Amino acid sequence: MLLETSEEKKTPAEIKQMLELIATSGCFEKLSGIIIGKPQDQAYFLEYKKVYEEFFKQYPNLSVLYNVNIGHAYPKMILELGSEIEIDFDKKTITTLWT
Repeated sequence: MLLETSEEKKTPAEIKQMLELIATSGCFEKLSGIIIGKPQDQAYFLEYKKVYEEFFKQYPNLSVLYNVNIGHAYPKMILELGSEIEIDFDKKTITTLWT
């Protein structure tokens, strides 16, 4: 799953509410990982990070990668939506697995 805050710069409380709403679908139990985009202009960077860390503690089997240059943040990285990707935390790489 790919999440990002966009240019709207929602408050941390609003981000928490949105995560809770998404959670009602049950999707977090089915995912293997989430990539969270870098906040545009670094707005609420530490506050968002704290919200994500606290929220995702309830999903210990879910890998979460935060602060990736995707979505509305600059410089932008392109990920093909719907593609399979591999994240190597040791090498700090994200690779699209082409079929």
